[in-house]
Amino acid sequence: MTMSNCVIQYTGEETANEYQQAIKVIMQNIQSGSPSGSVLNLNLDNKDSSAEGKLTIVSREGSFEAKTSAKDALAVVKLLKKDVDHQIRGWLKTRDI
Repeated sequence: MTMSNCVIQYTGEETANEYQQAIKVIMQNIQSGSPSGSVLNLNLDNKDSSAEGKLTIVSREGSFEAKTSAKDALAVVKLLKKDVDHQIRGWLKTRDI
């Protein structure tokens, strides 16, 4: 799967390489469940003892957005995934086919 429609931006403290790889896999999973042609933008800000993140998914069918904070970048991305998955499931139930 290509990540050409996915941007991951890290700011603040450096994110460990193994976390970056795990985050990429999660983002690929999110992308595969998103509406066709979606563009994903993930912003992660690592602080001393926590991290904050914002995930935006934009498509012709609609936009989805989640924000959260947690103990580290990987935990943030897992929470963001849970939130946008819930939003996308709701959209799938109500969309016009």
